[in-house]
Amino acid sequence: MKYREDIIYDYAENKDVLDIGCYEYSHIFRRLKQISKSVTGIDKEGGKGIIKANAETFIIKKKFDYIRAGNIVEHLSNPGKLLDNVKRHLKDDGVFVLETANVKGVGYIFFKNNPDHVAWYCKYTLTTLLERHGFIIKEIHYCVWQKRNWVYDRLRYLFANNIIMICKKNKGDE
Repeated sequence: MKYREDIIYDYAENKDVLDIGCYEYSHIFRRLKQISKSVTGIDKEGGKGIIKANAETFIIKKKFDYIRAGNIVEHLSNPGKLLDNVKRHLKDDGVFVLETANVKGVGYIFFKNNPDHVAWYCKYTLTTLLERHGFIIKEIHYCVWQKRNWVYDRLRYLFANNIIMICKKNKGDE
């Protein structure tokens, strides 16, 4: 079983990376900068080395090997715009990693009242959304944010608060 960061980093090594929804002090963004060939960050707030832009409408004159959208899709009123934009910026053989809260995780039974979230996703709704926008799901991971202890590690699927979808472009869809 892998942890969230392990999955995120697996696909980034020596790649041109676009990290959507990152922020300046994110440990993931800093680590991606260490292991990738190049990293471009996009966030609505901007920051040092991060482009201030809207995830649904940004335009960069570059295509990327690896695009990560970390815990952002649940905040968007039109997630299809994000996915179409990702597809435009992803190389044909690139990898797209979409991460969001897992509404079917036990933890979210108790913590659903996040006023910044406009939608909640599970494996089925994410799969449908991604396929409608021209992606093929290669892997699905249920993850915890970090390693805690032996008991928690054994129960991590029950407490899996995140779902990560590893995707490729559907070349027959273009």
